[in-house]
Amino acid sequence: MKKLIATLLLLSIVLVACAAPADPAEPVFEPVEENVEAPPTAELEAAAGVEEEPQSEEAPAEEEVPTEPVVEEVPVEMDFETFAWPVTPPSSDQIVEAKVCDLANLPRNRYAGEFTLDELRGVYEPVIACDWVVLALAYVERLEEDQALPQEAINAYLEGIRLNPALALRTQVFYAYFGTVNGLVDAPPTFAQNIVAIELQYDWNGLGNPAAYQVSITDANTTPVVTGEISGGEPLLQSGEGDAADPPPETPVLPTTVDPGAVQALVLTLTDFWPVAQRFNVFACNDNFPDWSLTLTFEDGSTLELVTEGSNFLPAGGPWQVEIDGQAYVQLSESFSNAMNDLMVALGLPLGQPLSMSCFPDEAIFDYAYNTLE
Repeated sequence: MKKLIATLLLLSIVLVACAAPADPAEPVFEPVEENVEAPPTAELEAAAGVEEEPQSEEAPAEEEVPTEPVVEEVPVEMDFETFAWPVTPPSSDQIVEAKVCDLANLPRNRYAGEFTLDELRGVYEPVIACDWVVLALAYVERLEEDQALPQEAINAYLEGIRLNPALALRTQVFYAYFGTVNGLVDAPPTFAQNIVAIELQYDWNGLGNPAAYQVSITDANTTPVVTGEISGGEPLLQSGEGDAADPPPETPVLPTTVDPGAVQALVLTLTDFWPVAQRFNVFACNDNFPDWSLTLTFEDGSTLELVTEGSNFLPAGGPWQVEIDGQAYVQLSESFSNAMNDLMVALGLPLGQPLSMSCFPDEAIFDYAYNTLE
């Protein structure tokens, strides 16, 4: 009996010990669930009947590689407008500066390297007027035969004569750039009106047959009336008169009228007049000695006299020159000369024909134009 009681007592002690709470100092470990790999989203959506939206593929970003900046060579543009009328005459100091500008040597010495036309502008930075015309002539010296002047050359020329108008009459500049800029100078607004009458005198001498005419055109803006005579007083034959149907070969036949458009075209060519100290002769050729004198009368009664002073820089005669308000001007283009040639063709009047013409530069153009002969 005592053994049974002792056994039961021991069993109760063990049961109490097992039911006691854990020691708080000892850590309590909770079970950790194992990671279970979930099925891909696409499979779940497919199972649920959801359509997969197309995904855009993004290209992997390329690594930026630093590059050198690209420098483009841009030609210099100066885009001058035409000179307004009237161009201010050069001062005495400008005339002296233009005369001493060494155009015979500077273009070759300053630009002595094997530079192309595109490279010239960057060789030397022009500052004064002389520098600009030296650059303009350097372009000319590098041109191939029949090659047109580049715009950079025209720009240099225009800047040079803008800074010093007298440089336009230096022989090298005059020969290289005469007539290269259409509408160089605006026309005098006074003469922007119809011509009503013309008095023309033309004389030519040389080895060929001489030619000399005096022609009058009246009512030039309506139905022109043409009359004329050979210089010296002998009337020119006119169509419908006398032997006009079969004149001697050297005798021109003058029409009784002419297209008024051929007369009024002269108004549009009264441009490009450049100031000089005096009217002058440009002697550039042998066996070709034309001389023109022309008086235009306008609707308001004003008149304009144009002459060539016997110059033969242009084959038909010229350049043409005028005097307006006491100031002498020379035309730096062929515009009026070409219009006069057209008028002479319309009148049936042949110009003198040289037989053995040879030409050469007139080295004294500047001195004649600005009266600087020593």
